[in-house]
Amino acid sequence: MPVIFDSDMGYDYDDVGALAMLHALADNGEAEILATIASTKYQGVAAVFDILNTYYNRPNLSVGVPKGKALSLKDSQGWSDVLISNYPHSIRTNDEAESAIELYRKTLAAQPNNSVTIITVGFLTNIAALLKSPPDAISPLTGMELVHKKVFRMVSMAGAFPSGVEFNIEEDIQAAQFVFENWEKPLLFSGFELGNEIKTGLPLVEKQTIKNNPVKDVYKISIPMSDMDSEGRMSWDQTAVLAAVRGEKPYFSHRSGRILVRDDGSNIWHAEGHHQYLVANKSTAEMERIIDELMMKQPSRKKKPLIVFVLGDHEYSGEETIPVMAEELEKNYDIRVKVLTAYPNQNAEENIPGLNALEEADLAFFFLRWRRLPKEQLKYIMNYLESGKPVMGMRTSTHAFNYPEGHQLEKWNAFGELALNSPPGWEKKGHTHYGHESTTDVSIIKEVAKHPILTGVKSSFSAKSWLYTVLPDFPLEGSESLLMGTPINPDDPKATDHPVAWIGTNSYGARLFMTTLGHPEDFREVSFQRLLINAVHWLLGKQVPKNLKAELDIDVPYRGIED
Repeated sequence: MPVIFDSDMGYDYDDVGALAMLHALADNGEAEILATIASTKYQGVAAVFDILNTYYNRPNLSVGVPKGKALSLKDSQGWSDVLISNYPHSIRTNDEAESAIELYRKTLAAQPNNSVTIITVGFLTNIAALLKSPPDAISPLTGMELVHKKVFRMVSMAGAFPSGVEFNIEEDIQAAQFVFENWEKPLLFSGFELGNEIKTGLPLVEKQTIKNNPVKDVYKISIPMSDMDSEGRMSWDQTAVLAAVRGEKPYFSHRSGRILVRDDGSNIWHAEGHHQYLVANKSTAEMERIIDELMMKQPSRKKKPLIVFVLGDHEYSGEETIPVMAEELEKNYDIRVKVLTAYPNQNAEENIPGLNALEEADLAFFFLRWRRLPKEQLKYIMNYLESGKPVMGMRTSTHAFNYPEGHQLEKWNAFGELALNSPPGWEKKGHTHYGHESTTDVSIIKEVAKHPILTGVKSSFSAKSWLYTVLPDFPLEGSESLLMGTPINPDDPKATDHPVAWIGTNSYGARLFMTTLGHPEDFREVSFQRLLINAVHWLLGKQVPKNLKAELDIDVPYRGIED
């Protein structure tokens, strides 16, 4: 689940516990943190975010700070100064952090449609400014349009329910009013009354084996300073993180309606509306145990991500081109690879040994054509897809499988649609090509030119691949096309342009990248090499490299289909 975390980090210290939880959930593979953003701008808040991100082995995680009007509330206990003095960080001042609104726009623009969860555990200052933001060089969409297109939902620690006064709303009333009146996507509140009963942090402070931990230091400094924290600090922000990442059940249920913020900062609840607020389902003691365990989870040892390449395409020599790309990723980009090929050769349609490697994969790459794998092998692909991990596909993977009619595995002939948002098989719903004598001119779609996957990719280049037809039904609704192909010398006088690369979220809820390019001569084009390396990084949640480490010499002839 891709998440943006927006916090008034520093005034209270449950924000620190909430971010610690989010990092623990990300280490578990339950969330992907896209950006961390402050809704306050006291000098030092960017450094605090960077300290926590660095401690949890995410030193390159983007940090945003408001550059315009915003509150500057700072912790009274002095823990932020202690962290800045004692823990490593590369961001020294707020000036070195990105603009909160630019970071929001850049991050959202780069994600699949309807995919991002925003967690706000502070003031609504940034969200109001985001909604009001105009089109810019990052995206031609307004803030309202960008949110509507990219956001799945927002979970906010804000309000008291069914009525009352709550700090995050009260401190920036106008922002809260604007957001709650104009927010069109699903909106879930974790109210004051929910976290107020859940006291956490003492087990972390008392855990002797946890040392040199900034989260422990914050709680150790702050808890003794207030009698009301003698049993631990209230967990307002942690409940929002838990609900956002793991969902409501079994922890919570909800009430539906609509929040109304009065001019004095108090809020009331109307029974009719599309907002929701959480209600506790589990005991306070059980919630405290769950939150404390996540807050105490130590950073996982940094492990190189694993890509498993699953190859078998009959025609395009994928078993020769893709291993060169795989070797480069392992050699120069700190990524582990495992290449699996059809056995004994590319024409063997019923055997790809080693698919159990998918059990450990962080990314699966498919370049397949008309396979008929036995159920005991296909189950590894099925299990991987059901895990919701990212998927990358190339060219003939639109028709990866070809089970006979009536076969118990026949549904997998639609692998392309299920996993890659592509047509569900060759000659299905108009999916064909414009002849082997044609080629394709590829161009970046102007509206998405700033997408990270397109970093370093030329605005236009030529591909040997004859253009696959996918429109009008594909890529599936919700996908975002990155590159458009124009057929050159097609065998159809009515030939039209079609997307040749897109991103999206597949039927399993996973991020995907698909390209219908993949002829062996395409790999000679540096922009195509760049496209693939960028897509791998993006799908793994790694920062896309600014430059290629090397331009690869891939000179593999087109084989064609052998009898």
